[in-house]
This record gives sequence, structure tokens and C-alpha cells, in this order.
Amino acid sequence: MLVEEYNAYEIPLYTKSRTDYTNDEEVREDLIETLLTITDPRTLTLIDPDWADADPATVDEYWREIFIEYPEEDDYPWTHGLLTTQHALGHRISVVLEREGDYATGFKVYGVGVARLVDRLAALIGHAPPRPNDHPDREYMRVGDINDDAFAQYLRRLEAEDMI
Repeated sequence: MLVEEYNAYEIPLYTKSRTDYTNDEEVREDLIETLLTITDPRTLTLIDPDWADADPATVDEYWREIFIEYPEEDDYPWTHGLLTTQHALGHRISVVLEREGDYATGFKVYGVGVARLVDRLAALIGHAPPRPNDHPDREYMRVGDINDDAFAQYLRRLEAEDMI
């Protein structure tokens, strides 16, 4: 879906630092399989019509900080700083997909103005039930439990996407 509908393409997982994945409670590091990215300006405009409205001073500041904030270290390659800057400026959206067996079971979207894309992916993928060692702040759902807020939100997203 991301490739066909959003012109996404795969980039190496190590483009982001391993520490980023480890410290991010929204991803399950051991299940990360793919890092997709979207850079096509037409697609970015469809996702967020205001993506190109960044203040020139802000743009300049982000570009100047790439090599200062993210010095070349073993765990923070220059690509990490570049991705972070492009995400912050709305010039790129990236999606990490988690997989268990044959199915995508989780995701994380990096970028600005991505709420619509997050809702779409949440409708398609949902939120996996928690595993014993998963971070407690991650969003989980108890499938079939109508009293579970995450499951109710999942159903609303399915409805909004005309999937039910």
C-alpha cells in the first residue's frame, strides 16, 4: 500500500541509528523489518497540503545543525541527521514496519503532518496485543474487547477508511 499509493521506497534500516530504535517506546526493535520513505513532493502535498510552508529561517537552521547536532559517531551516522532534518521540515516521511510471521503488526511514522497517514496505517494494521517485555507506554489493543479504548479507536479508523 505504501509503495503503490504513496510512492514510498525502501531505505536501509541503519539509515536511522540503532539507538533511536532501542530508545523509542513506540517500536518493538526485535520486530522491525523495513524502513520505507516518501520524498515525492506531490505525494507529500497529498498527505499534508502545508508541507512546503516552512519558514526559511527554520529551514536554514535545520540544515546548519545536521553536522553539529549529529556528529559522526558509530551509532549516529550522518544519514540520521539528514533524515531527522528532512522529517522536521516536511520534506520526507518515513515509516518503520514491524513484522511477526507473515503480517505487519506495528508501525511508526516519522515526519510532520502525518496524522492522516497514521490513521490509515492504524486501520490497516491495528495495534498488536502486548507481549510480556513490551514497553508499557506503547499503544496496544485487546482485539474484540469493546471496552478497550484502543480497540474502539481501531474500529472508528476502519469506519473512517470505509473498511467496515
